[in-house]
Amino acid sequence: MIAYSSYVLCAGLYLSMLYGAFLLSSRNNQNFALQRKLILFSVAAALFCPMLEVAPIVSEELYAVFLPVVELSGTTSEIMAESPACTKSAWFSWKHLVSVLLLLGSVVFAIRFIYGAHRIRMLISQEASEQQDGLRIILSNKISSPCSFARHVLLPADTLIENPTTASIIEHERAHYQLGHSYDNILLSLCQVIFWWLPPIYHLQKQMKLIHEYEVDAIMLAQSDKFTYSNLLITQISRHQALLLVNNFNSFTQKRIVMMYKEKRPATKFLMLAAFALMLPILALLQSCQSKDELTLRPEVNKINIDRDNSLAANAGDDARFFIESTVDTIQMKGAQSEPVTQIVKNQREVYLKPDQLPYASSCTRLQGDEREECSNAALLTFVYTNIKYPKEARDRGTEGMALAEFVITDKGQVQSSKIVKELGDGTSQEILRVLSLMNQRDFRWIPGQVDGKPVNVLYKLPIKFKLQ
Repeated sequence: MIAYSSYVLCAGLYLSMLYGAFLLSSRNNQNFALQRKLILFSVAAALFCPMLEVAPIVSEELYAVFLPVVELSGTTSEIMAESPACTKSAWFSWKHLVSVLLLLGSVVFAIRFIYGAHRIRMLISQEASEQQDGLRIILSNKISSPCSFARHVLLPADTLIENPTTASIIEHERAHYQLGHSYDNILLSLCQVIFWWLPPIYHLQKQMKLIHEYEVDAIMLAQSDKFTYSNLLITQISRHQALLLVNNFNSFTQKRIVMMYKEKRPATKFLMLAAFALMLPILALLQSCQSKDELTLRPEVNKINIDRDNSLAANAGDDARFFIESTVDTIQMKGAQSEPVTQIVKNQREVYLKPDQLPYASSCTRLQGDEREECSNAALLTFVYTNIKYPKEARDRGTEGMALAEFVITDKGQVQSSKIVKELGDGTSQEILRVLSLMNQRDFRWIPGQVDGKPVNVLYKLPIKFKLQ
């Protein structure tokens, strides 16, 4: 549910930015065909950009077993730690509340969309009709003003088909059908289901309908004079039709008449396209920054970027083995779920990043597979919670944030090579190292990881979040 809200909010941000570009580029612009395309592009980009993964710029890739986040909270009078991996966290938070509200709103607008589509379907299927040059003309006493959906033209029951005015109305709706305007209406109505909370979607939907009418009016004016056509619009102005998804003949009458008599300006495609072209690098930058909020992690995270002070110098042979000559600068770490078996040699000692079998706590021996891994993570984090303390210096100075520890579980089941790769200072690093060293002293034993049935050394990463309340 939270993933849904994150996607919707991210897509809404993109749509708002593209909406701003549309407003700037379409001001006093009469190139309606291009405006229509840009609206469709904005909606499509907003929907699909959050799904794209833009590879961040990194020096090398390093894989390791990445553990769930340890979240340590405390005040001057109490210390409390909790994590979803081994304790029951609060079942509800503001993120859940936002997710529930977004989802409920989407459900309401989805019902509205389905009901509107059902009304049109009932009108189309139950009313008498006649065919006219590819169009289906439907007369209904449930219709108060002319409208159309795809090739179906809906007219009030008292309409005379042979009347010249009716013929002009039918040609008007034919133009809507030929230009495919009904599909635009469906797309934007579906987007309204997702972005019901976002004001720009309502303006874009309204603007699209207006553009539809401008496009059709241009076609009709090629067949009739302005005075006659504007009078036709005025005769229908008192009627109102409240059907979702349809093209209403009498919508935006005043604006359309003003546009008919407005002086035509040269097309300015370049300025409109330039405004959107400038937005693309910004969107790409935003997308590349996603999930790169420094060490803001969740248990399900499987990729993170970490900055360090020095540089990585490594050579890869055919056996995908890395030789670390210095400490790491910029690293992209991925979870062990889908990556190939990779190993590094550190200080002439093989350290595997994805062994055939991960190390596990001796208390989890009776379990297998994912259950054993979850049990081991829970045992490790419980050990950390039990022994770690919020350093007094850090509390006094209000130090908060995420630290990242690295350690190796050796082929003997010992914890060695512990170090802090992302520091917070004020005693937090020393406290983390102290707790990790206790695993070799207390009643906590690891069963080593294995490759080809042999015990091996395995590299682990442990994020620890310090937060005062």
